[in-house]
Amino acid sequence: MDDLKNSLVYKLLREFKNLFLQIWMAFYWQILRISTIYKDHYEDKRLGIETGECQLWRDNSLHRDMISHVPAPYADMRRIIDYLKMTPEDVFIDLGCGKGRALFVAASENLKKAIGVELDERLLAVAGQNLQNAKTLNCPVEIVAHDAATYNIDLGTVFFFYNPFGHNTMAKVLDNIKFSLEKSPRRAHTVYYCPQYRYLFDEAPWLEFETELNNGRTVIWRNKKP
Repeated sequence: MDDLKNSLVYKLLREFKNLFLQIWMAFYWQILRISTIYKDHYEDKRLGIETGECQLWRDNSLHRDMISHVPAPYADMRRIIDYLKMTPEDVFIDLGCGKGRALFVAASENLKKAIGVELDERLLAVAGQNLQNAKTLNCPVEIVAHDAATYNIDLGTVFFFYNPFGHNTMAKVLDNIKFSLEKSPRRAHTVYYCPQYRYLFDEAPWLEFETELNNGRTVIWRNKKP
């Protein structure tokens, strides 16, 4: 048996097997990606909006740490919204909303309000056009041209991020949320998709971990009882 494993034929067959598995996995994940793009395109059409992928053009943010805009898949957003079970008392704020996909999915619920905060002018223009064209809105929607680091979030009960900016802005936004919840005590959820700076949330003493969704791509915290 040892002689067989040390033979050239065995070694070559083992490498071909590994190569086949790598090709198969790459093919599998590419098919999944194509399927997601297809489904998201037609979901956009159904809602009357356009939220496909695009890149960041210019960084005008306070800390110069905006990250390229990519929308979260609709399927992942639906799981998040279904989990939150928001009510007509909730205000959903998407900080770094881009073209507004998460915002419009949230706005299909019966909420008090949904707010998108974005700084990039071109993304704002697309989000504004989407607001005009959207077919399924069950609550008032506002899109605000503002830096997330300094935006007044006192209305919010759900704060959503899709990894929109770097460490410095994220730390400032978390301070903003903390100050707002201390000033106007209320229960709130903080939702972080693609949580690159998760440690900032985990280390915040005023937040407590609630759950993970979408195979760890989404992490949700709630503030500790006021």
